[in-house]
Amino acid sequence: MRNLKATEEELEFLQKNHPSKDNAVPVILPPIRVSRALKPKFKSTLDRLGKEGIVSKVNKPTDWVQSLVIAEKPNGNLRLYLEPRDLNKVIKREHYQIPCTDDIISILEGKKIIPIVDLKDGFWHVSLDEVSSEICTFNTPFGRYKFNKMPFGCDEDSHDAIMSRFLERAKLLNIKFNPDKLQYRVSEVKYVGQIISKSGTKPDPDHKKAIVEMATPKSKSEVRRLLGVMNFLSKFIPNISEITAPLREIIHENVEFNWGREQELSFVNIK
Repeated sequence: MRNLKATEEELEFLQKNHPSKDNAVPVILPPIRVSRALKPKFKSTLDRLGKEGIVSKVNKPTDWVQSLVIAEKPNGNLRLYLEPRDLNKVIKREHYQIPCTDDIISILEGKKIIPIVDLKDGFWHVSLDEVSSEICTFNTPFGRYKFNKMPFGCDEDSHDAIMSRFLERAKLLNIKFNPDKLQYRVSEVKYVGQIISKSGTKPDPDHKKAIVEMATPKSKSEVRRLLGVMNFLSKFIPNISEITAPLREIIHENVEFNWGREQELSFVNIK
């Protein structure tokens, strides 16, 4: 019960405080474009959410009007996501340490009976106060609405909706893509010698392998090639400028190529 009480206190704090940066400038965004075929389903979804108390119509001026993303589920129903990019930039966030997986597993270890529950529409169990609700106002072709419950943020469904709009726009402009290089809904991507994912960035293994397997340079052009590959990984190598200094000394136009002891040590350190 202690954890439940802490959660109730946190919710009460959130409902009474609306922290924002002093330089916050409200933003009003136009309604999203909705195809004629999707409009009836969109309006039906808004009506249903209105009856359930999730959203309500707004008939007075508000300082903030957010953008909305519509995602169609596999069952044909629509899910609405708030896309508060500008609002997120000015919110002062409360610091809360989210338990890591290992911490949770250690709590569960040794338990004889473990229940599993999935909270349906979890965010919508958290009510917003009037000020927070008005900040979460969004525009539609049918007028403005506001969330009375905590809105969902972007996830895979909204990613799909954004991609769909992007591809439709590209089709209208007759923009063609290379199908061999098109990647869809991947959790990590290779980009200029790096692997980018939700966890951050790390060196591309292919670039690391290219350096490890590279033979000792025999000319200035081969040294330049080595340094070129190194540029992609420079952010991951401390003191890269100091390490590669002996190599850069022998690639100048007015300097004779001479692979000596310092260059060999530099090459070994790089590998």
